[in-house]
Amino acid sequence: MLKAVRKLFRRSKSPAPPEASTPLERYCRHAKKIFRPERLSSGPRKVLVCAFNDPLSVHAYAHLANALADRLDAGIAAVSFIDYRTPELDGLFESFGAAPALNLDLEAEVREQAWRDADRTLELIDGDAGTLLALKRHGVTIGDLVHDTYMRRYYRVSVDFADEGLRATLRNAFVIADLTELYLRRHDTAALITNHLIFQFNGIPTRLAIQRGVPAFFPCLEPMGLIRLRLSPETENGSFEGWPGVHHPYFDFKQMFEELSDEEQTLGLRLAKEELEGRLSGTPDPRVLPAGISAYGTSSGSRLLASTGRPRMIVLLNDFCDGPQGFRWCLFRNFVEWITFTLREARRTPFDWYLKPHPWLLSASPEQSKLNQEVMDWLRKEFPEMRFLDSHHSNRQILDEGVTAAFTIHGTVGHEFAYLGLPVVNAGDNYHIAFNFNKHPRSIDEYRQCIHEADRLDLHISKDEILAFYYMMFVRPGRRAGPRFHLAPELRARPDYFDLRASPRFFDHLVETDTPKQFQLIQERWQRELDLDRV
Repeated sequence: MLKAVRKLFRRSKSPAPPEASTPLERYCRHAKKIFRPERLSSGPRKVLVCAFNDPLSVHAYAHLANALADRLDAGIAAVSFIDYRTPELDGLFESFGAAPALNLDLEAEVREQAWRDADRTLELIDGDAGTLLALKRHGVTIGDLVHDTYMRRYYRVSVDFADEGLRATLRNAFVIADLTELYLRRHDTAALITNHLIFQFNGIPTRLAIQRGVPAFFPCLEPMGLIRLRLSPETENGSFEGWPGVHHPYFDFKQMFEELSDEEQTLGLRLAKEELEGRLSGTPDPRVLPAGISAYGTSSGSRLLASTGRPRMIVLLNDFCDGPQGFRWCLFRNFVEWITFTLREARRTPFDWYLKPHPWLLSASPEQSKLNQEVMDWLRKEFPEMRFLDSHHSNRQILDEGVTAAFTIHGTVGHEFAYLGLPVVNAGDNYHIAFNFNKHPRSIDEYRQCIHEADRLDLHISKDEILAFYYMMFVRPGRRAGPRFHLAPELRARPDYFDLRASPRFFDHLVETDTPKQFQLIQERWQRELDLDRV
């Protein structure tokens, strides 16, 4: 097979084209050469690929889409509902065979009717956020996606029903749903490759496709290699009611780990221990924070927590405009509602309470930073008795100085702090929910009780359970991953990483590393993975 692959790189009956002038053009020329999109089936059966502007992810999509197309005797087509679609992005997807098939420019009559329906729906919702969150279209819940897309697109911390931005977001969601449903009825869709499921651009097509039984995949290229995750919706009594998209079945991780062989369990615990303890020692992990940032770095040099003799509690904050409804359920509609409730109850306790902004904000956009700073300023004014830390303060130092419990919505501190012996309370569904090393209150009253009893939370923390979670979440996907690309972290940390026209080193790096042997290894690995999924 290696000889055949090498021929793909040499095959060209026409004169060589002039050297491309930009790295993006060089990559597109390279992709056309190795994937040969002209070989794909021209029939109606298609593998759909949701457009995204992460170059590294697109490279993973290219490989998986072609492996699926070969296996399923299908062509490839792009779903381009994103609001940052550009000719460069279209050209990037077309280079591996994914020509535009679904986008907001299609079917003017469908769009006009969808807008009328959205306007009428907004009137019927009548300012009720709960009704918005439960909103369905074509049998699947889309309200949570509308909610989170609006907050992220317009940098809001809650829904303002008088905001024309909400109307525009809802109209856009109805158009996406209607065009997708129409396409799925008219075409034979063999599979879907998707991403960024908490927002409506790709979340709505994904839910509608899975409802129709279309196999859906979430591929990515991480430092450990190419990863392909089969989307696995949790259903109740076989129904599809309101399933929010998930990357993998975290709610079954405990059972899945217990079903592994004794040998893999033993190995898994050892590998997880090495990785997790490395992260807790300050090694950056780009899977949880941007390259180069660690929440467990060195001490600030001065004491952070006051010595008052009272128990200390810490609340780990989120980016206030980013995806509060990203999991199956949450006790609160948004992060401001959560922190306001938490602090109003906290001020009635005999404890010292500390708030720490999310370290992700160290690399946030100016708009995100401004919004989060405004919320923090409001919290300082509204709750002057609370103590405020900075995003860059080390979690390790905070824990070393001594805290009694931690509160979060769904953060990674759920396994990180727990591993270091600290009780953690989550205010919603989260990746750790299958295990017992955190508190997972299911009602506001239960959550309130946790706040008032934060100095005596009844919780048995098992390190082996934490390591079992970590193995299933972070290690096992990598062990099944394809070949590594050895991507230099500084390439992905560049501020222009998502600008396809301004990533001079990134695309050249991919062209240099995507050798004939590498191409063969990746394709063979994808085919083995698809065997496991019975695709």
